[in-house]
Amino acid sequence: MNSKRRVFLKGTLAASAVGVAVGAGMLAPRTVLAAWPESAFGPRSVSDAIKNALGSDSMSAGDISIQAPDIAENGAVVPITVETGM
Repeated sequence: MNSKRRVFLKGTLAASAVGVAVGAGMLAPRTVLAAWPESAFGPRSVSDAIKNALGSDSMSAGDISIQAPDIAENGAVVPITVETGM
């Protein structure tokens, strides 16, 4: 019975905190999505989207080197090195 009471109180506290934040204007969609590059998602072609997001759609051939072990000692931590020739 006490666990249900605690869950209810935690949920009520979280909901009231979110309500206060929304009421104070701290959680508004325009502030959350302030870094949304709208010009990058408007075009219909991939090249136009890349041009709007990055400034240019031209790519140059470069040297990319990826080094990773064949077998990792620990699956949670695998050291990988990525280097470019640029």
